Amino acid sequence: MGRLGSRPSSTACLAFAFVAGCWILCAAQAKAQNTATLLGSVRTDQGRTIPSGVQIRLETDEGQVAATVPANSDGRFEIPGLPKTRYRLTVTAEGFQTHEEQVDLGSAANQVVADVFLSPALETKVDVSRLGSRTDANASRQARKEYEKGAQAFSKRKLADAQAHFEKAIAEYPCYARAQADLGMTLAAQLHPDRAEAPLEKAIACDPDYLESYGILADVYNAERKFAESAQVAHEGLRRSPNAWQLHYQLAVAQFGLGQLAPAEDGFQKVLSLNPQPPAQFHVKLADLYLKKKAYNQAYAEMHAYLHAEPNGQFAVKIKRIMQEMESAGVLQAKQTPAPNSLPTKP
Repeated sequence: MGRLGSRPSSTACLAFAFVAGCWILCAAQAKAQNTATLLGSVRTDQGRTIPSGVQIRLETDEGQVAATVPANSDGRFEIPGLPKTRYRLTVTAEGFQTHEEQVDLGSAANQVVADVFLSPALETKVDVSRLGSRTDANASRQARKEYEKGAQAFSKRKLADAQAHFEKAIAEYPCYARAQADLGMTLAAQLHPDRAEAPLEKAIACDPDYLESYGILADVYNAERKFAESAQVAHEGLRRSPNAWQLHYQLAVAQFGLGQLAPAEDGFQKVLSLNPQPPAQFHVKLADLYLKKKAYNQAYAEMHAYLHAEPNGQFAVKIKRIMQEMESAGVLQAKQTPAPNSLPTKP
């Protein structure tokens, strides 16, 4: 059904608004005025990047989850379309103390910035000097400058600009692992997974301990249906970081693609043990697996979990249709089927 990190295009929505009439556009503008974007960054208390495993969670004052997103490899995050109200922001990362703060989006501003600095967990000694790529210090000033411009462009979804800056950074210093990895991620985001392979492989060759490269490359291979290659990369990354939930996820996706259902299910459950609140699309993949196993009640529960997290998400329409077909076919045990009024409804 999809993979983590995919985003729908707004082109169709804009075209529909144009055809349907100005009143739709006005309604959209009014809605935009009532929403805001939360963006920011997460770093250690020494200002260093945490390359993976950072999760940002927003809850309303009533305890309703508004969003759960990961930070990117540069520690940045962006959550658009939030209703203007107060939220509790929770930021977690393995080996660091949980950070919580109140964020008020009720002001007139359309963008609110929250920069978070995490301290190492009291019971855990974290070698913060190894969190970034070890090639960072070898990059020239010009290479680092181009990388920063690329990272800023990527955070604003200006992918062509980001690509150009990352390419300038690695032209200045070819073994700049972070820039190579982010170039690969940018190419993948532009739907060029075949072109993304080379910079990601170069990133791993330059710095085998820069874990972000393994997750991105495994994801690229999965997108290309090169499941055996993806599994190999994920295994290599997990050898260095056994508790990286993103790598367990990519490995499970690869195993599912290879038809290895039991190991894939174990992998998905491992993800949940490491990150009890993964991105919503996780439930789509796990539902796919349960459908393949004809474990219909479990598949139905995962679909319901997705709709609870993203009632109007990318896969919502398709999932609602499948759930209705399952109900009509009578493949569910009634006592385990959620009540109809508990399902998210269309807006």
